[in-house]
Amino acid sequence: MAKKILFSPVGGTDPISSRESIRDGSMIHIIRVYKPDKVILYLSKEISEKEKKDKRYTYCIEQLAKLQNRKIEYEIIERPELADVHEYNFYYDEFREILKDIIKSMEKDDKLLLNISSGTPAMKSGLLVLNHLWEDKCESIQVSTPQKSMNNKEKDYDVETIWQLNEDNEENFENRCSEVQCTSLTRIKNEELIKKLIDEYDYDAAYTLATYEDMKNSSKHYIDYIEIAKYRLLLDINSVDKIINRLGIKEKSYCPIKSSDERKYFEYVLSLDIKVKKEQFGDFIRAISPIIEDIFEKIVEKQVGINVKQDLCDKQKNNEELIFKWSEKKLKTSAKDGKANIIREIDKILNENNINFRYGGYVYSSQLVPIILTMVKDSNVRNIVENLRNVEQSVRNITAHEIVSVTEDFIQKKTKSSKKPGGYTSRQIIEDIKKALAYAGINISNEDYNSYKLMNEDIKSRIK
Repeated sequence: MAKKILFSPVGGTDPISSRESIRDGSMIHIIRVYKPDKVILYLSKEISEKEKKDKRYTYCIEQLAKLQNRKIEYEIIERPELADVHEYNFYYDEFREILKDIIKSMEKDDKLLLNISSGTPAMKSGLLVLNHLWEDKCESIQVSTPQKSMNNKEKDYDVETIWQLNEDNEENFENRCSEVQCTSLTRIKNEELIKKLIDEYDYDAAYTLATYEDMKNSSKHYIDYIEIAKYRLLLDINSVDKIINRLGIKEKSYCPIKSSDERKYFEYVLSLDIKVKKEQFGDFIRAISPIIEDIFEKIVEKQVGINVKQDLCDKQKNNEELIFKWSEKKLKTSAKDGKANIIREIDKILNENNINFRYGGYVYSSQLVPIILTMVKDSNVRNIVENLRNVEQSVRNITAHEIVSVTEDFIQKKTKSSKKPGGYTSRQIIEDIKKALAYAGINISNEDYNSYKLMNEDIKSRIK
């Protein structure tokens, strides 16, 4: 059978206090209301002297046991050397060891009651904080004073007489106990950590923390939004959309771009941006090649009018994945229209430049650069393309094939050139990719590029 144990510091108004009326002090009142099987009293020097003088605390426990027709086991922890009763750190450490031992001796369904109304403020605060370490085992009890006023200490304390006059001995006594319902310190700490992890774009860790058993009750209000962010950073758009549709989310920050083609490039650029913010420079550099190649293809389509994959390549299937290779038949077209003339010009460029081109070979960004430099009139487009290719060639190829430490300084040193003697920072590379997207016909607003920040703020606003 489950037992209730009361741990109680003893204060100046215990066991029975009086002012306009004579009523229970906090310790006795909790015993009266909750009927614990065992009471553990904690006595400081001053309180120990009072107990030795007239047994007032144990006397009242024994009298209450008779009144309730039951047995109350009690234990006294005396600290006769304890004169300074206002040292918070002492009580935190002292009570922690005492409660640890008590809980160790308890059975699974036993409950430990903590009296947080008796003793000094340091004692009360220490117990309240420690309650949060063993939330499933402990319950803090607060007792209001009669008439909600302060109690007086009596100069001449006759415990037997006061017990007889105690109004709370009446059958219809007022229950002045209340169980302290305060937010878990562990939960507060975890939620602050979750907010910090969100600010650091570590959504996976934030999501894991939010799934902890003691967090589930509160995290149900925001965990789905963290999950969206987690999948979004992984570029798992299908999972993102499933949750957005299930929750009926209207906030633009979670899905600013609707067009599937534009959204793919937009989200990829944002993922690169976050790699830079997290100073994952090696991952950032290794991840730029796929999007540079795609952007160059889009620029050829937008600026030259030729769809590289459709007009210049043969499509093949490899393990359910579509791959595209240069088509000799398409590049050597015999058609007489204007588009065919452009294609034949491209074929000539591919064969005349030393870019490892061959018919039936894969398409690389290095092969698209001379097409753009030769056939695009806008010098701004040509400059951006040339800059991005130089970055890819000077830094990406090294990091992909060598074991190197990639830092901001490393990137700048490796991208130095006569045109750019100071080299490129990772932020400048990101900005050039954004410009290249615009030249490819994919125009994204600055507000949309800021959507991760807006999304983070929305998620954090749901954590209360």
